[in-house]
Amino acid sequence: MKKNENGFSFIGFLLILIIIAILGFVGWYVYKANNDAKNAQKNTSQEAENPSKSIKSKKSAPIDPTKDWTAYSDAKGQFSLKYPVKWVKAERPELCNPGLLLLGANASSVGVCASESFGQVAIASIAGDQRADNKLAAGYNNITSQQVTVDGVVGTRDAGSAFGQQSEIGAVYPNGTKVVKYIFFTAGITYTATYVQGANYPDALSDFDLLVTKTLKFSS
Repeated sequence: MKKNENGFSFIGFLLILIIIAILGFVGWYVYKANNDAKNAQKNTSQEAENPSKSIKSKKSAPIDPTKDWTAYSDAKGQFSLKYPVKWVKAERPELCNPGLLLLGANASSVGVCASESFGQVAIASIAGDQRADNKLAAGYNNITSQQVTVDGVVGTRDAGSAFGQQSEIGAVYPNGTKVVKYIFFTAGITYTATYVQGANYPDALSDFDLLVTKTLKFSS
């Protein structure tokens, strides 16, 4: 009889442990469910209070600063590009040499076709390897040069300041005039993109750099 009593006591103890375990699990589950619901409600409330932050965190698409620029294509020059909509293109382009595009940040800075005035920005394509002849050298100081890659073509970006220029070297710029020139060579054609910061020209260097590095395509 005592043996049976011991057996029932053990079973009773085991049942109590099982009941305690079940109650503990149920309590933990209810707590976790309530806590998760509170956190979800809190996050939803924060997103409702600041929807722009929520949208930004989910997706931040890169902005193309050249998206609305004016497209330009030159079949003879075998290149294409885009330039800011407020920029001005030279009048009577038929008078310019084939493969030459003159631009300016405003009407006062744009060049004139069939003249020595190339203005603020000049894009040109020339047959043959003319890289050496287009490097900034004589008539410039404080020259820097760095390698750049545009449309899969490796070229250079030269920058310098005009100094002691003489008329025999072509267009003459006053001392201190900043000049930036990109030079590329591919498929037998030399491409140059020149920027001149004239004294009365608007500062458009950042847009010029974007024009070359982000939009210039060689179609030869």
